[in-house]
Amino acid sequence: MNFDIHNTGLTVTFSSPAIINSIRLTTAGDMPGRDPASFEIFGINNDGSSVNITTQSISIALGVSGTNQGIRELTSGFYNFNNTNAYSTYKIVFPAVISDFNQNYYGVGNTLNQYNNDSMQIADIYFYLLPNISN
Repeated sequence: MNFDIHNTGLTVTFSSPAIINSIRLTTAGDMPGRDPASFEIFGINNDGSSVNITTQSISIALGVSGTNQGIRELTSGFYNFNNTNAYSTYKIVFPAVISDFNQNYYGVGNTLNQYNNDSMQIADIYFYLLPNISN
């Protein structure tokens, strides 16, 4: 959970440079309005400068409506992107949260609730690396 709400994120450093080309996200277990609405991934160069690898909207079935109504801790599909450069450090930023766009959601029992826009929260982030394939 991050109470800065917007442009929150984290930095991940691997023991050796790796090519990340996909991620999956799992929502947190309580308020859907805290779920991120988009993400940006940056590769960090040795000199500290960063390169934007991808910017994407998040479309996890967040328990807002339909068959997943009221369900939390859902894992997204894969968010794939083109990245051919290996970095030891990556930064993922979440510029916005769901409650920036929708003020209400349907909870358990189809009850209408107000989003809580006090933080950004996510349960898990899975990074997928391009395998090192030798011919």
